Amino acid sequence: QFEGITFIEDDRSGKDCGLIDTVRIKALTDRDDGDGILLINSDIAMKCEPSKFQGKWVDVPGDVFRVGIRWDQDRRLNKSLNKFGIDVFRFSSDQCEQVQDVGYSLGTDVWDYWIIWAMLTEGHTIQASHDPGILHAMHERFRPEAGREVGYELFRQLYGINKKQLVSLIGVLTGRR
Repeated sequence: QFEGITFIEDDRSGKDCGLIDTVRIKALTDRDDGDGILLINSDIAMKCEPSKFQGKWVDVPGDVFRVGIRWDQDRRLNKSLNKFGIDVFRFSSDQCEQVQDVGYSLGTDVWDYWIIWAMLTEGHTIQASHDPGILHAMHERFRPEAGREVGYELFRQLYGINKKQLVSLIGVLTGRR
């Protein structure tokens, strides 16, 4: 057991939509108990003082959707801001309710872009943190290269936006372009 962490099983999976067999994002946001949720990918280490963490990730205005851009760290402890990945997400209770179940699941490529798009279209301001304390340990990708395009294709089908347009848009929204 981990203090303040609750492990919950849910059978709603991306596999039902042809995506990877991990829990759907909507299944996670449905678990909100009224305080909102903070979703941090499991390969991320948050390196910051607890008081700064509280102010940045807990006390967030309800009209703001805050995300954290990861810093990649190699074996020599060199860090660089990742050009694409987004690995920390702060949902208010209202935002949890607004998430639609379109099939995206944890680890599916583009789910992070999709959730930013979804919050933007609901009228929320996107704030991206580039805090170097959001550390990602470099590792092998756990899914085949061919499966990476599935998330982009789902996004294109849902919204008519292609991969190049989406990558550019999210880069601008998160302050990386």
